[in-house]
Amino acid sequence: MKHLSRSNQWWPGLDADITDIVQKCETCEVNCPNPLNAPLHPWAFPARPWAGVRRDHAGPFCGKLFLIVIDAYSKWMDVQIVPSTASEVTTAKLRVIFATFGLPEQVVSDNTSGFTSTEFKQFVSESGIRQVLVSPYHQSSNGLAEQAVAIFNNIVKKFESPMETTTGISPADPLIGRRLRTHLDLLHPNTANRVADKVKRGVSDKSARKFLTGDKLYAKKFSSSNWVPVELVEVTGPLSYHVRTGEGLVLRRHVDHLRKRHPDSAEDEGIMQDGFSSFNVDNHSNSTPLNYSPPVTGGPPSQPLTNQPVRRWTQTQPPFERHSPYRYN
Repeated sequence: MKHLSRSNQWWPGLDADITDIVQKCETCEVNCPNPLNAPLHPWAFPARPWAGVRRDHAGPFCGKLFLIVIDAYSKWMDVQIVPSTASEVTTAKLRVIFATFGLPEQVVSDNTSGFTSTEFKQFVSESGIRQVLVSPYHQSSNGLAEQAVAIFNNIVKKFESPMETTTGISPADPLIGRRLRTHLDLLHPNTANRVADKVKRGVSDKSARKFLTGDKLYAKKFSSSNWVPVELVEVTGPLSYHVRTGEGLVLRRHVDHLRKRHPDSAEDEGIMQDGFSSFNVDNHSNSTPLNYSPPVTGGPPSQPLTNQPVRRWTQTQPPFERHSPYRYN
């Protein structure tokens, strides 16, 4: 603000006048940032155990609330499961705790209804306990109780499923014989669904090769590692076909043993016959000799290709020039 004012006009005492105006501005005071936190004021350390206790509620965990009471001297923590934070429930649980460890001299708590009701005030007054309420919405004022709640939350979360350092297994394993399912398990897909999806993808994602009747193919010759030309004559199943060799033999072949042949391939009928010349005794297929006659087409006969001269390399290299050696004088 001061910099903006100096860029437009100036008079003696400009900075002091702006400071005075801002301090008296209600809008500026309402929207100003929070002041610096005051230094922590530590609680006086108790003279003996159970002289001063802190208490707070934690949860819910698994639909339960917990009343936490911690001794300021020994840091002993007592946790009670409570159905609610009502005053009568809190008073009943504190009676059990105080009957076990004795009545404390001082109890520090927050300003929840369970600790500020008339019934609870009457209970601490009759028990000779001095109650101290911390400032609302200021957790550091009751730091020991808040720390106890954080420790309890951490313990509950750790002992819900992870391994115990001594035994090396989760506490649930010896009790119920399995590891408890947690939110982290949502990161991993279900095993049954994962296997089913994998099988489904393996079946659906692979598109099998499909051939049509009359396609020119290559078939696997099992007596050797060669592929021989055939022609597809019948589709016998989703993945099986009947193919005809150059000698008129009809063989049953799986799609894995067939591959596409280019129609302009250099393989001719002579090669087809040579390729299956020893294929009559193939033990891997059922062959049926048929009287094969090539189909008659109505088109004009094909003209033989004329001999064309072979293209030669016409570029000539420049002549090599010889020079006499250079001699130094």
